[in-house]
Amino acid sequence: MHLVTLENTMFEFNRRFQRFWLILAVLLQLRSGILPADADTSQPVIPLHPGLRLFTHEQDPSIKSDAIGLRFRGPLTYPLAENLRDLLLQTPPAYKHVVLELDSEGGELSYLLKLIEVLGQVRQKTEFTTRVMGGGICASGCVAAFMQGQKRKASGASVWVFHGACSAYSNIPDTSATELYLNLLEKAGVNSDFLCRLRDQHYVSRPGNYFLSGYELFKIQDAGIITELLPSWQPEDPVLPRVFVPR
Repeated sequence: MHLVTLENTMFEFNRRFQRFWLILAVLLQLRSGILPADADTSQPVIPLHPGLRLFTHEQDPSIKSDAIGLRFRGPLTYPLAENLRDLLLQTPPAYKHVVLELDSEGGELSYLLKLIEVLGQVRQKTEFTTRVMGGGICASGCVAAFMQGQKRKASGASVWVFHGACSAYSNIPDTSATELYLNLLEKAGVNSDFLCRLRDQHYVSRPGNYFLSGYELFKIQDAGIITELLPSWQPEDPVLPRVFVPR
């Protein structure tokens, strides 16, 4: 007899919970007229990215009651941009306030450009907040995605990583790709002095990683990336220990 572990049980629960929310959202949109009755349903269904979770004010009171929250952990890969497009770029918009929580090591530059295009449209249509929580990481391409938020919140205990753009299976920065990445950051509003320091110190032109805490990025570097520093303390609901009663 196979024993189902708690971890596997929770994974299956989360997977089904995600599907439930997506199906519910589509049904509500059909009912309210957000999606036209004659919408083309013959197109293949795009799968949900395994790193994407949805949450609401009930699960996280720090977001507004009429907001939708999306928590993403993992590399910025397909179909994240497609999922966000389908969820957030409807006409009229399904949500007025959107919070995207990131915990990501980045991704390939080509896909990052697609993701930024979608997030830029989300920013135009909604009040868009990006955030990185304590212990979370925002590395490489994640920084460019984070910059798309109108409000950009991060814990002082978050981790930020900068390096040059490299080809697959190499840690040697590609000059043209790195310049494209830095231009994306500058266009999004990153302080040009901070970008100059990355270049002058060769942090983006040689193999390696430049690590900063959220506190350093906000208070010391004045990089223009974080607009609000979140407290490092993250409260949790109390969980009472289980009492084992022997038979």
